[in-house]
Amino acid sequence: TNIGQYAIIIKDKKILFLHPTKYELLNLPGGRLNSDETDYKEALKREVQEETGFELQIEEPFDIKMWSLNGESHRYAVFFICTVKDFTKGIKLSPEHTKYEWLSFQEAITSKIIGKPGKELLQKLHKKELL
Repeated sequence: TNIGQYAIIIKDKKILFLHPTKYELLNLPGGRLNSDETDYKEALKREVQEETGFELQIEEPFDIKMWSLNGESHRYAVFFICTVKDFTKGIKLSPEHTKYEWLSFQEAITSKIIGKPGKELLQKLHKKELL
């Protein structure tokens, strides 16, 4: 089973997506816990810091998704609403990503490079009037 955790970062009714270097689909900042990590919030803070340079405040989980990818089933993701402590420093991408985008609900929901779990998450955020 593969479990990831991802940060929902919203600014001005737009959500942050990253372009990974290894594949085409956009994703949210985050990832998996390292084998020596036991605190999921600290692990998510570390991942987002590495990928964007942002320092986060993490709220409770917003959503959980399960899907299959490339024939691998049992992929799970927990999505957390997060606030960035200081946007003025800008984004500092890791080598794992080529660029980033702030997308409105309409831009994201019509994107051809956001997968089904991402679009389901977007719908839920839109219903809660977060996007």
